[in-house]
Amino acid sequence: MGKIYNGAGWSATCIGRIDGDGKVYDSSTMLGKCIGRVDNDGKVYDGGGFLASCVGRVDKDGRVFNSGGPLGKCVGRVESDGTIYDSPGVFASRVGKSEAPHIFGGGAALLLLFR
Repeated sequence: MGKIYNGAGWSATCIGRIDGDGKVYDSSTMLGKCIGRVDNDGKVYDGGGFLASCVGRVDKDGRVFNSGGPLGKCVGRVESDGTIYDSPGVFASRVGKSEAPHIFGGGAALLLLFR
């Protein structure tokens, strides 16, 4: 559905993908291993099955938190164009780009692929 890149420029390489069900894979090919998933409410899990643990969440503004609860620390943000930043502040560095159709996919990429 949407490829994930390790940068925002022309030299970025594809490091994963997100499918239509919100599952995150560590490769852009069909041989990639599922390393997590993101739900419609923005919760990010460390596996594709029902035994997976919640490792973070993404809010509707694109802020990415390292916990599924209200006490999580903001560890990055995703812009509406899919650019992924490593911090919520103005001095954040671009660490990737997501082609996923919504900001939840970019947040999942930050939590699962950029650890």
